[in-house]
Amino acid sequence: MNSNLACFGVGAIEYWAKMYKINIGTEELRWPVWVQDTFDVKDRVQRWLVLIILPISLALLSFRSLQAMVQIYRGERDMVIAGHEAEDLVTIHAWNLQ
Repeated sequence: MNSNLACFGVGAIEYWAKMYKINIGTEELRWPVWVQDTFDVKDRVQRWLVLIILPISLALLSFRSLQAMVQIYRGERDMVIAGHEAEDLVTIHAWNLQ
């Protein structure tokens, strides 16, 4: 698969579609006992809940990426960084924090 398409979650969507078509169940996924008691739910996690997580997370990731791109375009932000890069920048510029 083209790596550019993978960036947009195409691989994840294909995986999700296969899970739906094959009808992979959630028999092994059970709610903790305290959730069952507190919210009066069935012991097994419903299939729709498992299948809806991926599209929602991809939508949130896309929204956050779009926010970062707009901030970079407007000059409100210099770059998009990962957590470990942030730690490195804090270490490098620790003297500014004191």
